[in-house]
Amino acid sequence: MIALLLALSMKAHATTMLIVTDQPKAAKAQEVASLFRTTEPYSLMKDLKLKVIQTSAKKLGCKASPFSEEDLVATSDSDQENLLARSEWRERAMNFNAALPPSCSNKENPISRLISCDTPRANAYLSALQKTEKAQHVIVVKTDPRYGGSGGERPVITTSSPASMAIHELMHQLGFADEYSYISACEADIYCSSTADDYKSPSGYGFLPGTSFNVAAFNARTNYSSNADVRKVHGSQIPWISFIDKSTDLTLNGKLGSAPKPDQVGLYRAVVCDLATDRHETWQSTSEPTIMKTLATTKIPKDYWATIAKSLGTHITP
Repeated sequence: MIALLLALSMKAHATTMLIVTDQPKAAKAQEVASLFRTTEPYSLMKDLKLKVIQTSAKKLGCKASPFSEEDLVATSDSDQENLLARSEWRERAMNFNAALPPSCSNKENPISRLISCDTPRANAYLSALQKTEKAQHVIVVKTDPRYGGSGGERPVITTSSPASMAIHELMHQLGFADEYSYISACEADIYCSSTADDYKSPSGYGFLPGTSFNVAAFNARTNYSSNADVRKVHGSQIPWISFIDKSTDLTLNGKLGSAPKPDQVGLYRAVVCDLATDRHETWQSTSEPTIMKTLATTKIPKDYWATIAKSLGTHITP
């Protein structure tokens, strides 16, 4: 009886994520679902239900822009990190609700969208689908020969993108920022601005440096006397401070930063905003590449897990 009640309770509180696609046979969407089921911490969320839904391009209502020379350059680039940066920049800059900074000239401003699934038709269809399926989250896999994606209210990737991009884009929605270097001063000035209008996830974190769980933004002092000094000065600016072991050094010869060590949560210099016009130093909890930096890995550090689960409305079962 107790087991039955527990099962019913878990079922009642299950979180449903739809993976919606207009691709015939839904091959890429199925690949995305399989990757979630084998990637921690998602694979440890017993109350996370993944459901693939195949529909028509007309019903889905996404809008594809024509090819551009820039798209072809990005598609031919073999650097995973650079590809990711290029594809996200085109998508996210279009949605930015503020005047572009002076560093964005008309020539270099790449606001050509690969794919848009926030059209009135798409929003109406996906909202109705979520209501019918009682789903809390939706990822769209749009048929398109180009590489690209975006992490808005409903993350989108194209069928020509790796399945890992779906996890990366969803992570933005859950409160995580990019960990790669933004590709130009224009891009860095948009996303590293302290006045940037930022989406907040259910866990309270946004997707921009300084508002996210994984990328803190503050400039270091010239010198620090001890770990206690670092914690006193910057503790409130480091979201993952509670995950840093008391024995982990936060300074090297008086300079801010931990010595790189695999799987050690610490304070490591990041490169996200290095190209910003006004210098913005950024910091992260790991010295190793994660899925927020490159799609060549699906690594998601354990200190990220609780924030992911809270934003999704799920629980992690070790």
